[in-house]
Amino acid sequence: MRKHMLLFLLILAISFGFAATYQIGDGTMTQSNVPFTVLWDYSTSKFIYTAAELAAAGLNSPEGLISIGFEISNSPVNYLMEDQYIYIRHTDLTEYDDAQMISPDGFTLVYDGDITFDGGGWTYITFDSPFPYDGSSGIEMVWQNRDGNYVTGYPNFRSHSMSNVAAYKNQDNSFPEPPIAGTMSTSRPNTILASPQVDPPNAATLVAPADGGLVVAENVTLSWADGGGFPTGYKLYAGTSNPPAFIADLGDVSSYELTDLGEEVTYYWKVVPYNDNGDQTDVPTWSFDANPEGMVIVGDGTLEQRYPFGHLYGFERSAAVYPFEDVGAIGAIEGIGWECTVAGSVPVPYKIYIGTIDETEVTQQLFDDMVEDMVLVSEGDYTFTATGWHVFDFDAPFIYTGGNLLVAVEVNYGGGGGNATERFTYTSGNTNKHIYWQADNNPPTTQGVRNANRPNIMMQFGELTGDPELAVSPASINFGEAIFGATIGPRNISLSNIGGGSLTIAASDVSLSGSPQFDYDSSIFPLVIGSAETMTIPVTLIGTIEGPATATLTISFGGEDFDIELSANVLPDGLVVIGDGTANNYMPVNVWYGYSYAQMLYRADEILTEGRQIEKVAYHWNGVAAGVSSDEWTIYMGHTDKDAFDSTTDWIDIDELTEVYQGTVNIPAENMWIEIMLNMPFVYNGEDNLVIAVRETHAGNDGNAAFFYNTPSTTGRSLRCQSDSIVPDPENPPTGTLTAAHPNIRMYFGDVAENPVLGYSPESIDFGEAIFGAEVGPRNVMIMNQGGGFLDLTANDIEITGTDAAMFSFDEDVFPVSLETGENVFVPVYVTGTVEGLVSATLIISYDGDEYEVELSANILPDGLVVIGDGTANNNMPVNTFYGYSYAQMLYMADEIMTEGRQIEKVAYHWNGAGAAPNTSQWTIFMGHTDKTAFDTTSDWIDVDNLTQVYQGFVDIPAEEMWIEIELNLPFVYNGDDNLVIAVRESESGYDASTRFFYNTPSTTGRSIRCQSDSIIPNPADPPLGTLMAAHPNIRMYFGDVPDNPVISVFPDNIDFGTIFFDAESDVKNVTVMNVGGGTLQLGATDVEITGTNAALFSFDDSGFPFALETAE
Repeated sequence: MRKHMLLFLLILAISFGFAATYQIGDGTMTQSNVPFTVLWDYSTSKFIYTAAELAAAGLNSPEGLISIGFEISNSPVNYLMEDQYIYIRHTDLTEYDDAQMISPDGFTLVYDGDITFDGGGWTYITFDSPFPYDGSSGIEMVWQNRDGNYVTGYPNFRSHSMSNVAAYKNQDNSFPEPPIAGTMSTSRPNTILASPQVDPPNAATLVAPADGGLVVAENVTLSWADGGGFPTGYKLYAGTSNPPAFIADLGDVSSYELTDLGEEVTYYWKVVPYNDNGDQTDVPTWSFDANPEGMVIVGDGTLEQRYPFGHLYGFERSAAVYPFEDVGAIGAIEGIGWECTVAGSVPVPYKIYIGTIDETEVTQQLFDDMVEDMVLVSEGDYTFTATGWHVFDFDAPFIYTGGNLLVAVEVNYGGGGGNATERFTYTSGNTNKHIYWQADNNPPTTQGVRNANRPNIMMQFGELTGDPELAVSPASINFGEAIFGATIGPRNISLSNIGGGSLTIAASDVSLSGSPQFDYDSSIFPLVIGSAETMTIPVTLIGTIEGPATATLTISFGGEDFDIELSANVLPDGLVVIGDGTANNYMPVNVWYGYSYAQMLYRADEILTEGRQIEKVAYHWNGVAAGVSSDEWTIYMGHTDKDAFDSTTDWIDIDELTEVYQGTVNIPAENMWIEIMLNMPFVYNGEDNLVIAVRETHAGNDGNAAFFYNTPSTTGRSLRCQSDSIVPDPENPPTGTLTAAHPNIRMYFGDVAENPVLGYSPESIDFGEAIFGAEVGPRNVMIMNQGGGFLDLTANDIEITGTDAAMFSFDEDVFPVSLETGENVFVPVYVTGTVEGLVSATLIISYDGDEYEVELSANILPDGLVVIGDGTANNNMPVNTFYGYSYAQMLYMADEIMTEGRQIEKVAYHWNGAGAAPNTSQWTIFMGHTDKTAFDTTSDWIDVDNLTQVYQGFVDIPAEEMWIEIELNLPFVYNGDDNLVIAVRESESGYDASTRFFYNTPSTTGRSIRCQSDSIIPNPADPPLGTLMAAHPNIRMYFGDVPDNPVISVFPDNIDFGTIFFDAESDVKNVTVMNVGGGTLQLGATDVEITGTNAALFSFDDSGFPFALETAE
């Protein structure tokens, strides 16, 4: 009779009462070959449990074995295994000599039937009849899987590593009858053997709350788990006395809610498991303290993380700041705890530090630097064996008198970490109030990673009793480097009553000795401070004497003097120093890239200077190498109300900034402050924040070891970008990187003159290559009043002189102006080239009897030549040499072409010359007008019906870097208003090397779209999905004048109809006729004829005549 078993733990009670269990193996690896597999139709296996293993597990039962269990690592769902056979015999073997499968002759058949696996965890098979174990031998098993089918969803077995104690054979179509060679397994499944039980069940195991732990709540759920031995129920004892009183027989329930917990009460409880063999009376009594007085919890989030006791890595650290308003209490902290939601099983080596800081957010720094001034309050090894709050008592209380509490935990698990199952609650939304470090094999040496996931904590404050007791914090205040003449502070001295009653501090109880540059607010007295209250004395510094300054503030109370040492270093008049970090955040310039641009914010409350002008700046260079390829700087400054950049595109508009420096910066291989004297001093108003932007334009890089020192910040104080191929354009910078840091800087201020002082920038403007006849510009000349009063200018104060002065102009509409201190005006300047070649002039600003000169220059291109792009990137356009065929459409803007009413007669593309391109030589070029400024999607092709074919033919591309010129078959008349689209199809089969390409210039939008194939020539009438490209090929366009009179253009100049069947009409081939001149081109049917020997075989459609074609039609 066939049996079908759904197997669970409790089924073991069938006819043997309850079972004693013996586990062999607790590995975590997974396999699916032993005891059986269903990846094949059939399988068989043999495996040994040695006498030593059985004895170690405690198996010596004379009642025999009644069941076997295996630990399933996945979650099969009602997975049926038919025709399963299990055989057992005694053995003295300790390992197998070979993997030969053996016959079950001489074994006892203990199970014959079907098995259903449903769910993960331990699954048990109850034997048909007990196996009479002799109590001392080993046992050997043979399992035969004769199901004959493979079905997905099969079980996998949790196993432990073993050698030569298990082997298997899997086979399709037929059962592998022994003797037959198998495969030795490197592991054996974790196994539980069961025998009839005559004793009560084992004691239960604790789940929550932790034994000896704390509970701060009105109610608590007592939880426990089955400790083995097949209990059928539990009796609960609980109360405030020990031993605890009986509560209830709960039956088969493993939790109970204890309600209405008292305050300052210790609860005791125990669980007595029972079954038909009786009660287990040898059980532990657990306890917890409920709602102790002075307990403070900060954080109510329920999300989980491994911090602060993580050991996924060998060395982890975690720190969090809890501002005074969150703590809400002062006094003696006697212990601190964290809420564990997932228990662990290994000891965690820990150190706990506590301190206070002025900031409400953590600063990125080395962990060792952070804890240097903190107090080590607890250390040891701790195992989180239960969930709930785990409180660490201090050897000595930490006296907390206010301020922002900083709690740090150091975990030194060692090696590569592991077994990190513990989880602890945290509260999200606490921006930059949590930081962590992690590393394997050695302690971390990074600046840490900040986030908003602050661990929930519980603190036990001791009771404040007895007479009033004064605590003063801190013991010293260092104002650091103080700006000359600025009011620094206040810095607060906290006075706390950590005793009972109240205490009074009168004005006469406080005195200050030492430097008169320090002061405190005497108007706050008297201070009456109640128990557990804190009040503050604000202390300030106004530096009027350069150099070190010291003083002592003394508070007298109860016959004791409390001295607070005050110190500062007053900087020289005019010097401001911001930042002392040593981080590399790639600012103000990124020396590891060819080019960079960054904007960095400095706050008014850091600068503490107003109505003066910045004349020089300095940045701290680490000196590992010289910055020979990072020395071409342009610096801009401006006022802003920004405290931080909001996004990676949140650049401050360059029009709001003033160029204050352009030149070469000497950066030697020496650790030093690199000083830069500004070309134009910047008058700082003292109210707004300051933005400094730096662009570096020297090609090449200086490696990644040398850099300027930066200081981490708590907000995105800077925004930066970099490139090896494109010089960032401050007028249109690309998407950047938000950086929570700023470069260390020295600013040197000078006095602003009482009378107006004219400052201007730049001293020269080079318009570069300018299109003949086009107005190029504007380029701005900035004029600023760097003095007092009002600087008045009119258009008559500006003139342009020189041989080529007539080609340059400025916008007179900005005048007249009257500039107050620090105000500026931008004067737009243009060039309109009428003579080919280099041209120059001088713009002169006349003011107060002085002349200020700006040198102007340009290179006027030959009449008709337009050049767009100077990049060196490979974007596989206009043709893709690495594919057999390609097609691309590329956009050029009207404000780049700056030409109208003329025709493009020739184009040229810049070839890198890495080799010839004979397989990329058949080009078809189309042109058209468009209002597109970018392609939107990969299918956003411009319809070929809106384009004109202007070239088809062979293009010679030699192994030489050069501009490849292509004379168009049909000139294209460009209207000057729309943007221009150029499409190129390459149709020669085969490909050339990927190192051979035409130079491209990257852009900030999808200026091009391209596709390619090795097997299909792209059809411009129906192109496939392409690739959007933020780039365009460098191009030269050669324009010519459109003739006044009509000029006919016919394309193509030959048509091959190919092979045509006799007496069959061919497909239609089109001839394009265009007026490439002026006026109107009249064309009638009589103007077209077909001549030649076989003329009678050819014909054309004359139904569309006559035509009247205007220019470009």
